[in-house]
Amino acid sequence: MIQMMKRTSIYTLLLLSALFIGCKEQEVETFHAERGVNFVNYSAYSREFSDDYEHLEAEVNFFTKYAGKTGWDIQPDTIYAGLQIEGTLPDTLVRVKLKVMPVSGYELPDISVPDYVDLHTGQYQASFRIVCQKPKDYDKHYKAQILVDYANSDVVLGTAERQAYTVTVCDSTAWNDIRVTDEADFNKSYGKYLGSYGPVKTRFLFVTFGQSGPVGGTYSVICDQVFYYSKQGWGGFANAYYQSFIKSALDSYNQTAGSPLAEPDGTQVKFNF
Repeated sequence: MIQMMKRTSIYTLLLLSALFIGCKEQEVETFHAERGVNFVNYSAYSREFSDDYEHLEAEVNFFTKYAGKTGWDIQPDTIYAGLQIEGTLPDTLVRVKLKVMPVSGYELPDISVPDYVDLHTGQYQASFRIVCQKPKDYDKHYKAQILVDYANSDVVLGTAERQAYTVTVCDSTAWNDIRVTDEADFNKSYGKYLGSYGPVKTRFLFVTFGQSGPVGGTYSVICDQVFYYSKQGWGGFANAYYQSFIKSALDSYNQTAGSPLAEPDGTQVKFNF
């Protein structure tokens, strides 16, 4: 009887051990999933990727580019974003097809992305270019979302909150940069010399001082030495030399173009000097 009880106890322990081992094997069993993909940020300057899912976005404002040496001939701007594999490293070429989609409530900007982004063997991150064209309207924001076309890609859906990269394109007056808060403040601060705000008029000032002249050209220098000084009453648009320089540039433009420089509504660009 005692031997039978011992034998039964041993069988019971062996059975429990087998069940326990089976459970442990199930718990540590490796899960082999398909490769997902996510958008990430990419800095072309530092060549670094960053995973900031709350800020998968970029904005291009062409207003800052009028002080360049090309003047009114604004060139396309190129920005960058990235893709990152979620899952096992690829052991062969992985192709990710992109598509550009509109954002509700906004017109679609003129942007282009590569048809495919390739991730090669052992590569889990790749950057891609987004080429943005200058929008046709001033002071208006255009938006697009870049998505993965999974039906034509070698990957599956990654993390839900990393599935879109938003691009905003505009040619909007940077009020803070020119030391005012809005159009009314512009008129109050500069109207005595410049007249009422106009998007073409304001950009003309950057083109004019950017090409040549008394302040040497860059966007930030013009903001500091023309607009800031004007706002502080230290000179700027009150400076007789600046006034002569602006007037001469406008006369030259009108003669070369064959018609007066005008705002989108047809109002001729004029200054109060």
